[in-house]
Amino acid sequence: ITTFEGSVEGVITETQRGEDGFGYDSIFRPAGYGQTFAELGAEIKNQISHRAVALRALKAFLDQNFPR
Repeated sequence: ITTFEGSVEGVITETQRGEDGFGYDSIFRPAGYGQTFAELGAEIKNQISHRAVALRALKAFLDQNFPR
């Protein structure tokens, strides 16, 4: 079994900010950004989230092991 992980560095804010997203999005501010995930919106969040990091790793694995 091969697994793929992703992580995003950041901080938990003291107050909720933003309306987009769910769960912790309104209180998590990723490193290098001045806004929470909820304020950044889905397009940016989906580029930098832990899921996006893991999916890029999966894609690289598939491209390397199962070329088209």
